[in-house]
Amino acid sequence: MSAIPPSKGLPKCTRTTVIDHIFRRKYNLTLTQTIVLSYLLMLKNWSIFMDGYYILTTNKIADDLILGTKTVEASFTQLKKLGLIETKLFKVDDWYSNANFRAVRITKLGKEYNLSHPKPKEHQLILELQKENADFKIKNAQLERKNRTLIMEMEAIEKKPTTPKKLEAEKSLENRGDTNITHKGKM
Repeated sequence: MSAIPPSKGLPKCTRTTVIDHIFRRKYNLTLTQTIVLSYLLMLKNWSIFMDGYYILTTNKIADDLILGTKTVEASFTQLKKLGLIETKLFKVDDWYSNANFRAVRITKLGKEYNLSHPKPKEHQLILELQKENADFKIKNAQLERKNRTLIMEMEAIEKKPTTPKKLEAEKSLENRGDTNITHKGKM
């Protein structure tokens, strides 16, 4: 069996495909349709972008996914019927052809597809760290409120007018402090 060469002159695609089984069941997609959609979601990493659409050829998809062009076209038809993608024809001036090329845009529904691929232990650690982070945010907010309250109390104390009794109390404290220091110094 010989390897299928990639399309010439076009950027390479991503090498991995993530299958979102929940999404697949929700829209009753075949495995092939799911793989094509996953591939289309990765276009932003390497495809030509024009007016909100990513430009690519059926042959490019067929080569990259090792599928027949009719299979790719059938997948596109179903994905469009389900409202997961939209297509439009564009002429690409940089390419030496006068032909129009298909461009694809993933719809809001199509973007619900989950491309993340967490591993169980890592995913659990991420969840724990997210909870810990949320707890720290709550504690930080509480400390900031407490700090603001203390600052306001300190400012209020500093703004209070000094009364003769208060001045006497302060002097008394200062004198006590001086005598304690003097006694300590003599010992």
